Amino acid sequence: MNFLTKKRVMLLIFLVPVLLYIGYELSLTRKLSPPADSELLTVSFRVPEGVTLLPLGGLYTSSECTNTNFTAGGHTYQADATTGVSLPFVSQGAANIMSVSIAKDGGGRCRWQLSSVGVGFRVSDDNPLVKGKEVIETSYDFDLLGNGNCGGVFGVKQVNAAGGDLDIKTDFFPMIYIRHIPRNRTTVELFGGDTDYEKWSRCYRLSDTENISINPIVHFGKVVTLEEPNNLHGDFTVIYPDGSRGIPLNISPDYNKLLSMK
Repeated sequence: MNFLTKKRVMLLIFLVPVLLYIGYELSLTRKLSPPADSELLTVSFRVPEGVTLLPLGGLYTSSECTNTNFTAGGHTYQADATTGVSLPFVSQGAANIMSVSIAKDGGGRCRWQLSSVGVGFRVSDDNPLVKGKEVIETSYDFDLLGNGNCGGVFGVKQVNAAGGDLDIKTDFFPMIYIRHIPRNRTTVELFGGDTDYEKWSRCYRLSDTENISINPIVHFGKVVTLEEPNNLHGDFTVIYPDGSRGIPLNISPDYNKLLSMK
């Protein structure tokens, strides 16, 4: 072993424990540790037959700790740190009700605060509608700190301001979406209103909310189909459960028309 190789080995022997220690300290610093008296947000969800409920997604933010981000030009900047959690819903033993609670105060050295939660669900894999199609998740999103975070996208969707506990009921219709460009792709999802409009938005900005109850009503017998054109100059076509056709507004079916058919 020559002299330069010995120096490299000695340097590694010194650096590896240091790097491991730094990583361990960073892990401790950023660990969630909700205090015992933290206020909880409880979400209950009635699961319709033919629907699969996904774990609750929670996003915590901290101004005490920061993340290094990059601009489009490759420059670095510091932003509030974020960390996510995934919590399974637990059966309440009656009427297909599932629920989960999440701490608003994430505690720890970073003093984490719950920023947003998302509730996702989808058509179950054993549902005949799924055969030969890609299944797309549908979600409700809740912003707790007023950051404008709706479904992980800032400032895109309309947001409903809501104070106190929520009891949400929404009619959903299975929507088959046939795409031709750039490649053939067929998806199925649960359509519950044109979420570009506040009236039917599934995004909420919460204030003093401790309990959220979600009761989706899924009309599996009322399937709507949305098909894109075969070329760039054609129109989208929507086929409603009664067989009528139309050109969709904002690439979405007419929700009022669907509600009249439920």
